[in-house]
Amino acid sequence: FRFISLYNVIYKIITKVIATRMKLVMLNLIGPNNYSFIPGRHGIDNIVLLSPYLFLLCIERFAHLIEPEVACNSWKPIKLARNGPPISHLFFPGDLLLFVEASIQ
Repeated sequence: FRFISLYNVIYKIITKVIATRMKLVMLNLIGPNNYSFIPGRHGIDNIVLLSPYLFLLCIERFAHLIEPEVACNSWKPIKLARNGPPISHLFFPGDLLLFVEASIQ
């Protein structure tokens, strides 16, 4: 029998052990251009901290530029099914996918 409050403690202990072991391996796996996850490798800290917010601002503006193009049919999104919704773009943290119907014109 365990108290429900102890489940979180066991999870934290296991995660800490795995993270500590992975630190030794990660130094060799992460390239020299990635500064965020390796202690001692700090580029320009302000830019590193600001870049996710800049990405969000730019991607949000990009989404607002796509919507009118889809509305006036100059950007034709794809449909995965006949009656499915059209998909013109998917945004993920740090990444984006654009979907356009291909044509000869």
